[in-house]
Amino acid sequence: MSRLSAVLFDLDGLLIDSEPVWFRVEQRVMASLGGPPWRHEDQARCVGGTLPRTAAYMLGLAGSSATAELRDGEVPDVEVPDAEASNPSVSDAGMVSRAGPNGEVPNAEVQRRLVTGMEAELRSGVPLRPGAAGLLTELVEARIPLALVSSSYRVLVDAALDGIGRSHFAVSVAGDEVSHPKPHPEPYLRAARLLGVQPASCVVFEDAPTGIAAAEAAGCLCVGVPDVVPISGTPTRPVLDSLAEVDLGWLLELPALLSGGGNAAEGRARPPDPPTTIRSGQSARFTRPTL
Repeated sequence: MSRLSAVLFDLDGLLIDSEPVWFRVEQRVMASLGGPPWRHEDQARCVGGTLPRTAAYMLGLAGSSATAELRDGEVPDVEVPDAEASNPSVSDAGMVSRAGPNGEVPNAEVQRRLVTGMEAELRSGVPLRPGAAGLLTELVEARIPLALVSSSYRVLVDAALDGIGRSHFAVSVAGDEVSHPKPHPEPYLRAARLLGVQPASCVVFEDAPTGIAAAEAAGCLCVGVPDVVPISGTPTRPVLDSLAEVDLGWLLELPALLSGGGNAAEGRARPPDPPTTIRSGQSARFTRPTL
């Protein structure tokens, strides 16, 4: 009979309500590149992705108007009106730099501006997603090993852990610690290995299709909790509106339930937790994408 060995969590948009913060920072960085207004449709294309890929998308969108005029570390405020803008797909060829008539902005520079902006924003506090605090506490009290598995870089994951509660997690895996980020299974395989458990006995909570793909490719059971991008449910992949819906008893039995062909969607409801915010003294920052 299968039993739950560990629970693995994504970070952005799953445990912390970071996507609105990312959107503000991305608006400012796009403005610094001289590109078109950054839209929610653009953000949706980047959610769950790696930081280099987000930077490549932004450079592609900015096109030949991309310049390197800002002083080091400067990310201006900008108001973004409604406007139509093209949404080019991102190819690996766009991940180095974009040359324009006024100079060249390397992909690494766009990443730096994004990370710098996120650090500044998140130091003032970032809300936890509904149900996150209560579920983490319940799992720790039940002595279930937890891991944080993020596409964000280590410096930002560590800042987020300081706010969420580093002691909750036995291990964490950051986006710059793997050779192949999500949707490749490596991040979740690495987390399971560090915990000393089999992936099939782990339940993963993810908010983006890219993370879902990574977790399921690793052989983990996955629960979708969508934020910006929709997630489709399947007989073996329950989809919840929030972590506040998770019932601990249901979660503990989920591996056995699914291995026996049971209905994973039953028995998960519970009252929601009150909102919790990470404050600057106890809290954070982290890095991007979940795509």
